Amino acid sequence: MVVEAFGEVLRDLRKQKGLSQEKLAELANLHDRHISFIERNLRTPSIIVVFQLAKALEMEASELIMLVEKRMKESAGK
Repeated sequence: MVVEAFGEVLRDLRKQKGLSQEKLAELANLHDRHISFIERNLRTPSIIVVFQLAKALEMEASELIMLVEKRMKESAGK
């Protein structure tokens, strides 16, 4: 459930910022396939990757995690 929520939140934030997977990967110093795998729930990001993604998305890691928690609560309520 966490992996799915993280992937959804990451995809939503990336699109809101108007970033391609390739551009987000570049900003986060990751491979673009890594972004794709996370968004498709095929890879769980490490805490280091969470911080890299948050920085690339111009937010705090805690804010990113909070959005994931919110998504999980919303999904549980369905």
